[in-house]
Amino acid sequence: DILILSPSVTYLQRLIRLVESELSFLDMPINASKSMCIRVGPRHNVVCADITASNGTIIPWVNAFRYLGIYIMSGRVFKCDFAYSKLSLFRSFNALFGKIGHRASADVIVHLLKSKCFPIFLYALEACPVNKTETISFDFALFRIYAKVFGTFSNEVISECQSALNLSSALNLINSKKINFIKRFVASEN
Repeated sequence: DILILSPSVTYLQRLIRLVESELSFLDMPINASKSMCIRVGPRHNVVCADITASNGTIIPWVNAFRYLGIYIMSGRVFKCDFAYSKLSLFRSFNALFGKIGHRASADVIVHLLKSKCFPIFLYALEACPVNKTETISFDFALFRIYAKVFGTFSNEVISECQSALNLSSALNLINSKKINFIKRFVASEN
């Protein structure tokens, strides 16, 4: 997967030609039907000139695309769409909970949730900007899962269970991933 960043549409067209020629030299042609363009910045909603591959295929402008499992959206600022992350969290939890249900203890379910579901849910969030509204949405998703695990919708009971079983809020989980990423980045020799 190749991601090309450019300050303008003109330079983007030039970069695509340059990348195509290098990949052609390596006998790896670009599949223009799987390629797309997106704009991020103050002029994100302005109609742009068509970007074409060397074979004449037009590379479409889109409002969102998936890159390495993350959905990136067009807008004034760089933004990701986390609906798929939440959907993946619910899918993984429901698959897990469907197999074990309430036959296992809450601490076993929480351990499986942390080790199997959270990595899917938190994938690449350290690299994506997450605003307050999205954090609240993540917390609501986690609350629904915790309510199912603990068999209650009481905020107080769920808070006590979270505290007893060391379950963090979405904000703490995301911040922890970001801190670990920064520590690894600083320790890296690159």
